[in-house]
Amino acid sequence: MVCNTYSLVGNAEFLSLLNDRVCEGRIPLCGSIDLTDRCNINCVHCYIRDNDEADGMSTEQACSYIDQLAEAGCLFLLITGGEPLLRDDFRDIYEHAKMAGLVVSLFTNATLVDESMAEFLADFLPHTIEISIYGATASVHDRVTRVDGSFEKTMRGFKLLKDRGVDVSLKTILMTLNRDELEGMLDIAKVNGVKLRVDGAIFPRLDGGRGPLELRLSPKEVVEREFMIPGRAEHWRAFVEKVGKLEPSESLYDCGAGMSCFHVTSAGILKPCLMAPEPSFDLKEMAFSDAWRKMSAISDVKAGADYPCSSCDRRLLCDSCPGFFGLEMGGEGVYSEYVCEIAGEREKRVSSKR
Repeated sequence: MVCNTYSLVGNAEFLSLLNDRVCEGRIPLCGSIDLTDRCNINCVHCYIRDNDEADGMSTEQACSYIDQLAEAGCLFLLITGGEPLLRDDFRDIYEHAKMAGLVVSLFTNATLVDESMAEFLADFLPHTIEISIYGATASVHDRVTRVDGSFEKTMRGFKLLKDRGVDVSLKTILMTLNRDELEGMLDIAKVNGVKLRVDGAIFPRLDGGRGPLELRLSPKEVVEREFMIPGRAEHWRAFVEKVGKLEPSESLYDCGAGMSCFHVTSAGILKPCLMAPEPSFDLKEMAFSDAWRKMSAISDVKAGADYPCSSCDRRLLCDSCPGFFGLEMGGEGVYSEYVCEIAGEREKRVSSKR
């Protein structure tokens, strides 16, 4: 139902008003929640530590967190993991989120999507479902997941959902193991009439393990493949021309982390985002609303005088993130040369086409 209050307001104006209200009132508009750390595949690049233990939150706790964040003003919720469909109570939690009035999205590898699950999700339509693929061929994809037959199961789940009208898209991570598969993955997306989201960023695991870094492509290779995506070059040029130069920022976190966005771990820990470790609060011991008020402390984290990202001319083209930097460099205020070089390669390509 569309609220009559906004019947005379265009989409652009509405979004502008919404953004102003969210920022002024520190409304937790967008959030994500890990229902589990468990997964039925074992991807070589995964940032989550090995965890075969029981899920950290019960059905009742998960539903309580959802009620609390919805009451606090959350509108958009991403359900992820691990593989969230591994939970026997996934349907109960998912349906509860829908009934709470949230716009729900889902990240999954789709290997567990059978006809029954596809029918369920078609009956309770998510905003979108993003499905991970790691190659255009079974041999490459299964080498990344380290599970034989996973590509076939993923594509079957993808098609079951798409055939039922569920809004699905694909996403991938670029790495040494699939460096030659992007064109094929783009073809799969094109044939099926869906988008493919491509990410070249690989970082250490949340437990500090640095093994995934060995899979990184060079910054030049990452950007070369990014610009294979139809419309990507035009997107970057239009974005830079529209926004112009950003003003220097004193805050280390100048994104929405902890200000309009949040993440809840499988253990019920509220964090500013997936990668930012602090401030964090245990929702088993504190109400979401109280924890969210305390989360504002992230705005007090200032960038050091020697932190170059705050005033860098490449900021619009950069994926700089203090949370990522903390994992790779050991400190949130220590920038990654790898990320910086990717921004530099983008700048070369965007500038050369003007």
